[in-house]
Amino acid sequence: MTSLCFNATLAQIGHSKFAANCGVKFPMSVSDFDKIDFVGVCKNTGKVSLTISDHLDWTDLSGHLQILQEKIYRYAEAIDSGEIHRKYPGSKENGIEINVVFMCVLPERTKEFMFDIGNHLGKDGIVVKYEQFKT
Repeated sequence: MTSLCFNATLAQIGHSKFAANCGVKFPMSVSDFDKIDFVGVCKNTGKVSLTISDHLDWTDLSGHLQILQEKIYRYAEAIDSGEIHRKYPGSKENGIEINVVFMCVLPERTKEFMFDIGNHLGKDGIVVKYEQFKT
């Protein structure tokens, strides 16, 4: 597996000027398989959160789910390969989660998909969460 490019940390994203100066490109894309969209580290727990930014609509449900599955599995590969643990040493003790943030309202089938993929990756100790972006 090739190494994933880290676009930005959540702390950097909070400051648009800083993000622009660091070469962060907006928007991050669920279909950009070779990049981790956002990385955050919880101040209280030290848990590392790898976030996928999903801006696609649901007109092609199966195509969208295939793209999403590929992106999630790329993140899981980065975890399994040890790449995340090397970049964020505390993640081994404190844990890692994959969080998907959806821009568009989720169809019921997508909620089922997220539940299924969460169960599948949960067997390997990878927590998968999702949320609807709130404006």
